[in-house]
Amino acid sequence: MDDFIIELEWNDDYKLMQKMCRDIYNICPSLVTNQPRTDYFKKHFERNDAFFRAKMWTKVRIGQVLYLPEYAEWKRLIPKYNLVSDIMFFVTCPEITPIFVPHRHPAPSPHWHAGALMLPLIGTDEQSITKYAHWHDPEDNRYIDSYNYIKGRPELSEIPDEEVAVEYCLHEKPAIFNRHQFHQVVNPTDHWRVVAHIPYDTEDWEDCKKFAHIH
Repeated sequence: MDDFIIELEWNDDYKLMQKMCRDIYNICPSLVTNQPRTDYFKKHFERNDAFFRAKMWTKVRIGQVLYLPEYAEWKRLIPKYNLVSDIMFFVTCPEITPIFVPHRHPAPSPHWHAGALMLPLIGTDEQSITKYAHWHDPEDNRYIDSYNYIKGRPELSEIPDEEVAVEYCLHEKPAIFNRHQFHQVVNPTDHWRVVAHIPYDTEDWEDCKKFAHIH
């Protein structure tokens, strides 16, 4: 499992990051209505180009609002854990999508981030499962993000059972996830599941393990 996911124990830093991520998510525009929730968000996030919305997720560029006193702790936490100052909020729910089909997270160098700190925020439970496919060398077609494309299957296909290497539920603890390897997430419930995804600033998965275990 160490090649795909490593579960962490809560410490004061991870608890603080979870709280700040939850607070930030709660002021972000709804993925359904796309309407900003507060004037505070409009003033500090929209004005500073700190927010990016996609179909099933949103990204906050926390580095754009670090001048605000309420985000001062990020100045300590980002370098301590060697994180990137982007927080991605992934949402699975019936109104948007119950599944993230098999994918990985490639990007042009030097942004080929090997792993991410994952924090459960809202609606996570034992029913929502992340499945990783068996190891695939990231040097092979490293910029292709679709597992089904490589396998020649319809895009919405889930990972077949015989190709699943790891199943994991991000629920009660933080974890680090390997971004290089193909994975899917399924939320079969009728409620929103929201997690925070903060990449490590490294292309090396072994480095992610070291950075995650700073105490």
